[in-house]
Amino acid sequence: MNVRNVHFRGTLPEAKAISLMRNKRTRPSWLNDGTSLQWSQAKVASFRPVVDARVKDGWPNLTDSNIKYFHKLVSVEIKGPARLYRILSPNSRAMSDCWVSEKVFNDIQNSSDPKAAWRKFLAVWPDWNANGQFVIYDIRPAESLKVWKGPASGQTKDALPESHLEGGWEQIVFNIARADPRNDVVRFYQLKGGQNNILRNAISQAEFNKLSGAQKKDYISIRESITHPNISGPFDTG
Repeated sequence: MNVRNVHFRGTLPEAKAISLMRNKRTRPSWLNDGTSLQWSQAKVASFRPVVDARVKDGWPNLTDSNIKYFHKLVSVEIKGPARLYRILSPNSRAMSDCWVSEKVFNDIQNSSDPKAAWRKFLAVWPDWNANGQFVIYDIRPAESLKVWKGPASGQTKDALPESHLEGGWEQIVFNIARADPRNDVVRFYQLKGGQNNILRNAISQAEFNKLSGAQKKDYISIRESITHPNISGPFDTG
């Protein structure tokens, strides 16, 4: 890690992503014109009571952002055997919120441009997720998993007022507590900054949690290992 020329940090900075998306020469095919959303964002006030009620029955809690990333959502219990897929980058947690069913994953893979289909119809900005890998979550026979599912909402950016991401394909959200031992082992590296930017002084999740919000901005996470017994991978997306 202690090299001066860091080739990959797991995410594309938002300012750089916006610059590329604005440029006519580099504008990607997965952007839609305008900011009128076919798949509007779910209203938190409408769905918060539903979510809070289902949490009492064992469904995972959702943040306000989780709710808004849906067009609409329902609580479902998936019976095994079944498989869920999560597309991620090398710094992303394998055990995190956003997944798709095997059918949607196959729809992505079978499209003429899988990367474009994933970004367009699941509304994933490049600064959110750089792509590159995927993992599989197996719900085994006799097991079940309580999840939220529904069409992904479209997404806009204030700094990109002429474009939006369409959304509309089904996404699945569930999560476990960060302190759960089945969660990924993640290391946090401090950025030195400036022209000589290097990654240094790796700390654990517990040490990172003790930092202030301002201090946390000086660190970047890199996944060290996947520990959830139901998750296999990571595999390359190609």
